[in-house]
Amino acid sequence: MSQRAVGHLWFKMKCISLLLLFVEQIQGSSEIIQKFLPTGKRSSISFPADDLSKHFVVSLFYNTNITIGTCYFDGDPKLMKDFTGKVELSCPASLIFPSPQKSDCGLYSVRVTGDQSKIGKGFNVTFQDPVSPVGLKVISESSCKATCSTDDDEINGIFRCDDKSCHLVGGQGSKITKSGAILSLYQSNGSIICNHSNQVNWTQNKKEIQPCLRSEGSTEQTALIAGVIVAIGLVVAAIIGGVCYCEKRNLACFAPREPSNSQVPQPQQVNGDPCIIPESDHLMKENIEVSPV
Repeated sequence: MSQRAVGHLWFKMKCISLLLLFVEQIQGSSEIIQKFLPTGKRSSISFPADDLSKHFVVSLFYNTNITIGTCYFDGDPKLMKDFTGKVELSCPASLIFPSPQKSDCGLYSVRVTGDQSKIGKGFNVTFQDPVSPVGLKVISESSCKATCSTDDDEINGIFRCDDKSCHLVGGQGSKITKSGAILSLYQSNGSIICNHSNQVNWTQNKKEIQPCLRSEGSTEQTALIAGVIVAIGLVVAAIIGGVCYCEKRNLACFAPREPSNSQVPQPQQVNGDPCIIPESDHLMKENIEVSPV
């Protein structure tokens, strides 16, 4: 057999072996489940260990090809050195993370060896930091303005309220923060609620909507008071304007008027007797009419 034929046969056998391994993994593997766990908190994942044979061996893997450890049928676990301090084995098929970090994310799977070899359920584990506390500030004016904030992000919403409830009419109802968490602002059960959450935990802050509610009677009363204030302001402005006008024109607009001496002639005395009117006054009296008092 030529060298070329031997090489071709070796390549074909390698492809067949890889294909058989792939088929074995597909047939033996049940499913991959996405799982989210918090960082810094003791957590665990457990693989199904049903129908184990009498002399089983459970091997646990990280990212399909890195062996974490092995559990034997007699209960004696063996943990690989590279995972010491990162995980703990709890036989027959559980992994415990004492204080996981984000770098521990990955695919964790199990292979059971006994009467027959099979790959069990796998977990695609993502570790997330717990979300921070959230703050909520509500200002009640013509409408309710709410600010929902965290250490590094915030959203603002405007709520329009009647005498019973409030509805978000402007701003942002929710957003995805820089850390991948969700920040949301909404109204429910008589409160304005600010919620900060991700797949592992959530924090919440809420305030009652009572200060924001507007009753119909109070609205009409407010409008009436505003109208009276405007009317009084106009009257005061008119009076001030009139005074300023009179001052500018040097007019005594608000002083009482007295009859002028030129309009009412006074009798003149002759030789000290008020009853004797001079002749010249008789002539003037013919041309001047004096109104009776």
